[in-house]
Amino acid sequence: SGQALVSQGASAAPQWASVGGGGKILQVLQTVKSDTSSTNSQTEADLMTRTIQPTAASSKILLFVDIKMGGSSNSVDPIFLLYRDSQKVYHGDTAGNRITSMFGADEFDSTNNAQWLMKCVQAHYLDTPSYNLGDTLTYKVKWRIVDTGHTLYLNRTGADNNAANYGRTASSITAIEVGA
Repeated sequence: SGQALVSQGASAAPQWASVGGGGKILQVLQTVKSDTSSTNSQTEADLMTRTIQPTAASSKILLFVDIKMGGSSNSVDPIFLLYRDSQKVYHGDTAGNRITSMFGADEFDSTNNAQWLMKCVQAHYLDTPSYNLGDTLTYKVKWRIVDTGHTLYLNRTGADNNAANYGRTASSITAIEVGA
């Protein structure tokens, strides 16, 4: 227990040795959203939430975000943001009037096919939060649009015709505690 077979070089036999303590996966928690929802608001709204209570001191939290989105038009301008508790994390630097976000796009699709498309937004982020043992960390994906008059959809296309080629999908947020 706590040992691994370690190479001693090309001409030597491997030997059992103790392994380091860091980098072990301590827990994996996932929230899957399989229903559909929509927003046409310029105000941030909660999309998916995942809580995790670290089991060891100084752990890091590895986050995987997977979002499937559709739009009512090519000008939906989606914005997705990642928060730990009330603090925005994993975003770009402030620059002028630009929105700092996990993902943001000026045009959903430049070929005017947006209502038939579904796009995937993925993010991977290793967070180093400050916490006390017993604390619960809450990670949220929030969403909004930039320009009014358009609708952004989760897990469906904008057209959403009742046909086999207009699929329904799932989106998720996964939190993995990585030991220090």
